[in-house]
Amino acid sequence: MRVLFAHNLAPWDSRSGGGQRVQHQIASALSRRGHEVRALFLGSPPPPPEPVPYRWHPVREHRRLLNNVGALADATDALVGTWMPDAAYLSSPESIGVLSRLPGRTGVLATSHHPDPPHLPRLSWRLAQVLSEARRLQPFYYERAVLRRAHRRSAVSSYGRDVLVERGYLSPENPVRVIHNALDPYWLRGAERAGGTAAPRSRRGFLFVGRMDRQKGIDVLLDAYGASAATWPLTLMGDGPERGALEARAQELGVANRVTFLGHGTRDQVRSAMEAAGALVAPSRAENYPMVLLEAMAVGLPVVATRVGGVPEMITHLESGLLLDHGDRKALGRAMTLLSEDPALRARLAEGGASVAARHEPTGIVDAIVGELRESMGLARGRPPSREAKSHPGPLRRPPASFGPSHPRKSRRTGQGRPLAGLLYAPLSGRPAGPRP
Repeated sequence: MRVLFAHNLAPWDSRSGGGQRVQHQIASALSRRGHEVRALFLGSPPPPPEPVPYRWHPVREHRRLLNNVGALADATDALVGTWMPDAAYLSSPESIGVLSRLPGRTGVLATSHHPDPPHLPRLSWRLAQVLSEARRLQPFYYERAVLRRAHRRSAVSSYGRDVLVERGYLSPENPVRVIHNALDPYWLRGAERAGGTAAPRSRRGFLFVGRMDRQKGIDVLLDAYGASAATWPLTLMGDGPERGALEARAQELGVANRVTFLGHGTRDQVRSAMEAAGALVAPSRAENYPMVLLEAMAVGLPVVATRVGGVPEMITHLESGLLLDHGDRKALGRAMTLLSEDPALRARLAEGGASVAARHEPTGIVDAIVGELRESMGLARGRPPSREAKSHPGPLRRPPASFGPSHPRKSRRTGQGRPLAGLLYAPLSGRPAGPRP
């Protein structure tokens, strides 16, 4: 099977996150199974730190979203002239450009990794409001168009599935299969290097790994750490737009001498930091199904996280981690103090977390994705969905009253139903793009 992946950034780009890593792991697993995989990434990333088992193509990145859409459309045009994909796996707003140039017989599987997609209302007829809403929500209307036009859709959590309906991206008639993120075998081998599942007493220090922006709640972490009685040092690994402000905040709180900012790290550097730490702290304001928690649990690291998005689907409080309400600085400080002072609790949480990580072994998860890709190929070529595909219904919650039903749109044009201009117009008009016939 020839499979084309399209995401916005390469997984080894310093700006990338869990979504990019997930797609990279899936593409790598498919390639190792003998499938012919190619990927389109925006930007000029540095050379990958380790061999990539599939072929990837950098696409020139622009400052404007619409220009990036056009760049991916042109790259797809050039690619399909010599290499015809059987299926495509799309996972970003920019991939609407890829969708517009795919051959009609190419099956499309779309997924969303967004932790907190905004509500998509019908746009007002008032010109000023239309322009304001279009600018603010443009990438999300594009993402909606990709999801609606795909033959099959998947979500990485039940939360992610339900929120797509509740906020106007899909209707209940659009089937969405929940396929949790898979752990790369690299991480499942990490527990052996760390000396087993229980965190050793010698492992000390709190660790945060992620992008430094408001969503990740690092400001809450610094406040909680500064007010807590915990004596462990705190290491922050990652980069982002708020790093300077966070460094200044650590100075204001008087904890700069106990907080280390490491910047972006390679996979090996992240694992080494996890194997040396006593606990991972993830105080996010929004998440979908975060990879960093799975990776930490795989190497025997106890985790403290917030009850947001799909995190409660992954972690059971007091069994495989500690769960807190996001923004609760006092509770976070108490949890950090408790973990630093109670090695028995750390050992119990590490053992429970290792069991969670083991359930995310990639074989079955990749099997499910291969099944969805094959279903999309069949639908693109006029075959009815299989019995297995019918057994994975879409969300059951009703959408907002203003969210209309989807209707098929027939077209004799090449590509996925409509040209790029039509695909871009539909999401801004508020009309459902609908499934293809």
